[in-house]
Amino acid sequence: MLGRQWLLKRMTRDVAELLMKSLVALNEPINNVMEAIEQISDVDEKKRFRKEIAEIVAVTYTNLTIPVVKQYPELDPLKD
Repeated sequence: MLGRQWLLKRMTRDVAELLMKSLVALNEPINNVMEAIEQISDVDEKKRFRKEIAEIVAVTYTNLTIPVVKQYPELDPLKD
């Protein structure tokens, strides 16, 4: 099973910068989705949507942002 072995291969700095720029650009659309979810009046439906968007954020951060930051710590968007 390959699992996440592909994450261990070193990418170029240029690719890492492009990835981080693109991942950071996802923040605004995701925030817009979160704001829209908050307008759902049905509590159970809102809860389901919150769970799904939280999963998207967690997976994106864990599986994409962290591997880039491990290779290039200076590109960490939370560092500053």
